[in-house]
Amino acid sequence: MLALTEEFQSLTVPLWYVLRQHTKAELLEICRTQGIRKVSRLTKNELAAKMTAHLTIGVAEKMLCWDQPTYDLMDHIVSEKDPYYPLDPDSPADVESYFLEENIGFAIRVNQEGYWAGALLVPKEIQQVFEMIDDAAFQERVKFNTKLIRLAKGLLHYYGTLTPEEMAHFLNPLLNHPLDALEITAIVAETGPFNWEIHWDGERFSDGRLLKLQYVLSEREK
Repeated sequence: MLALTEEFQSLTVPLWYVLRQHTKAELLEICRTQGIRKVSRLTKNELAAKMTAHLTIGVAEKMLCWDQPTYDLMDHIVSEKDPYYPLDPDSPADVESYFLEENIGFAIRVNQEGYWAGALLVPKEIQQVFEMIDDAAFQERVKFNTKLIRLAKGLLHYYGTLTPEEMAHFLNPLLNHPLDALEITAIVAETGPFNWEIHWDGERFSDGRLLKLQYVLSEREK
């Protein structure tokens, strides 16, 4: 885990520097999860450079599918004068887990006044992407995404599981403008599994509570 002192403010940490603190095996695993191919023969420095370009472009696409909790965390990190966002890496909150799993943020340790503490670091390039697209239109898109995901969650509480086509069929009459199944899938699958207890297996959406044995047993007893 990357460790920083007070003198090295996290707002100045570039993505390539964060990536170079990982082992090559760890970088290759990130590449696998992010769909970055033809990298096995690259040196560690070459890997970090290629991943920096890929992840920066990829996060811009992800942001277009963000909901309000995800937006709020990034806005806080970008706006806050103290660059260190407290994080317990062993028990991250839902939106924190999204940042970590999608390699938008990284768990670090910071030394403040002689004490080491966990923190969430969002590298400089990713913060800059957010600042570039964060206008009124983007904020309205986030509100729309949040409404869509909330409605999707309600549908799944009722039906249990739905295909993207079924989800589109039920959602579109409730939206100001219709979306096709692929657009709905992109939005719901981005943060739904982290912030809304929505499970996505690549083919169907399901109420995430159905994966919890205690919940299923309690429903059977009703």
